[in-house]
Amino acid sequence: MKDYGLTGKIALVTGAGRGMGRAIAEGFAAEGAKVVIAEIDEATGRAVQDGIRSSGGDAHFVHCDVSDAPSVDNLMAQTLAVYGRLDCACNNAAIDQEFALLADVDDDMADRVTTINFRGTFLCMKRQIRQMLVQAVAARS
Repeated sequence: MKDYGLTGKIALVTGAGRGMGRAIAEGFAAEGAKVVIAEIDEATGRAVQDGIRSSGGDAHFVHCDVSDAPSVDNLMAQTLAVYGRLDCACNNAAIDQEFALLADVDDDMADRVTTINFRGTFLCMKRQIRQMLVQAVAARS
């Protein structure tokens, strides 16, 4: 098996409660990473956390609405409080809509998709990059 160098690394996955996010979180854990499970749905987020832990992995669930800056701030604060750093992230949280012609898309749905899929990723990456830069500077000292 190839070693991806994830043993002991701290990985954060948004939208980790089901589907691709869950598979990504479980994949990080299977490779030895400690995983922060960021999910708006508490039941599914905790289920992924518990599944990783029962398989011998290390995971911590944090309730997070990626479209809300204070919620993302809390996600980062919880990550640092539990693990002390952040090594990698997968900003997977997103929503989709039913297939429709652009002319038929409801304005509220377009706003919701943009807020979660674009703004949510922006809010997370801004904070994640900031933390990783702090860590990089500290490592050079």
